[in-house]
Amino acid sequence: MIKYYPSSRVKTNQITAGGDFALNGVPYVGPYYETYDGQAFSGRDPVQGPSLKLTKPEAREQPNDFDTPSSNTLVPSKATDVYLGVSKAPTNGETYQTPQPFYPQPTEGDYTRRFIMRYFAKKRGRPGYIIEVDKDTHDSLKSVDSEYDYVTYEAISTFWQIAGPLHDTRPTGKYTVAGIVDTNKRLITSKDPSFPGLTAFIGDEYTKFSKPGK
Repeated sequence: MIKYYPSSRVKTNQITAGGDFALNGVPYVGPYYETYDGQAFSGRDPVQGPSLKLTKPEAREQPNDFDTPSSNTLVPSKATDVYLGVSKAPTNGETYQTPQPFYPQPTEGDYTRRFIMRYFAKKRGRPGYIIEVDKDTHDSLKSVDSEYDYVTYEAISTFWQIAGPLHDTRPTGKYTVAGIVDTNKRLITSKDPSFPGLTAFIGDEYTKFSKPGK
């Protein structure tokens, strides 16, 4: 049974790059959450789990910092990845694939629907270099599976309008027709705080891939 914690008593979506915790005596790398009493468990939160109790290495006992804001900055080490209680050693110098750039190519069906989904990846805790990736890479990073380097990289997706008027219009005075530029700018601006650097990456190219008036 999943134990319930009020949101004020659990700190979720934390990441350790190694050295902070151990699982069954093996250094732990990956997502974890911490409860109000200083206990740490594997997984992003109590619901997603798997909620295996982590211990602090004896040589690195640290005080409970539950009430102290944590930094998202990390410098991952892929020497050992311990997730869901399984230790993975690198193969040929790499444990995971590195996300690769992708260039969307909307179809006529996409223009009929008037939108596509775009996917982006960057190194965790850094507003620096962002790349556009495909859906499979995004889904792999979000599901923390073993294909792509989710310890180092994070991903985000966004709706992207590619057809319609350039700007919001009210042709009848009763309703607003969403414009390409205004819609895409609103979406990117809303996601930038949680994915720093996204607005700069997009620049002013809010009409990219679009066919105005279609």
